[in-house]
Amino acid sequence: MLTSRWRGAVIAAVAISTALAALPAGPASARPSAQPVAPPGAQVVDGRTQPVFSYQDAVREHLMVQTPVDSDGDGHKDRVAVDIIRPKETQQGLKVPVIMSASPYNDTVGRRFESERKSYDAQGAPAKFPLFYDNYFVPRGYAVVDVDVTGTGRSDGCLTIGGASDVAAAKATIDWLGGRATAYAADGSEVKASWSTGKVGMIGHSYEGMLANAVAGTGVEGWRPSSRSPG
Repeated sequence: MLTSRWRGAVIAAVAISTALAALPAGPASARPSAQPVAPPGAQVVDGRTQPVFSYQDAVREHLMVQTPVDSDGDGHKDRVAVDIIRPKETQQGLKVPVIMSASPYNDTVGRRFESERKSYDAQGAPAKFPLFYDNYFVPRGYAVVDVDVTGTGRSDGCLTIGGASDVAAAKATIDWLGGRATAYAADGSEVKASWSTGKVGMIGHSYEGMLANAVAGTGVEGWRPSSRSPG
């Protein structure tokens, strides 16, 4: 059960998550008769998405998204670390919307009052995500994407405290989720977000909320408002 500390964040996110679920994923291609039945989609009851997907079986990924900036001046465009958890049904053709946060705190002071940090397993896949977003949203049919802004965590570059490179890192991730940018796995192979509808709701508080608002100001395609007010 969520504590009262997080209830406000959940209430702020429920409306956008329900709206994201209702948005169409785009025209579906014709399905050959030999293919199996399509995986189940999100279920909405009384205006709320229901926890019908397995959290334990969710797919976890760690990727590096290419950005258009070189914030540390080393002659190479920055790549930012992006950790993803999504329903296993996305491996079977299900497309889902995204709840995304971008933070400088994932590997430093930690997130919110509990100072929660990311952790990884021996293969480099994300084992723990900060806060409750993954536990709450993945069973309800969303992917959760957590971005280390430039110069923090496993990302390249320099932190600019809400500056252009921070905003570019988050925007590039949304562009990748919409098929307009490039991401790489640990072995250097290119990875596409074929499971994403391209609809992204950013969520956050204080620095993270400020960053969500700044990304909105870029006019990036696919962004949906779900951030809490800075403060």
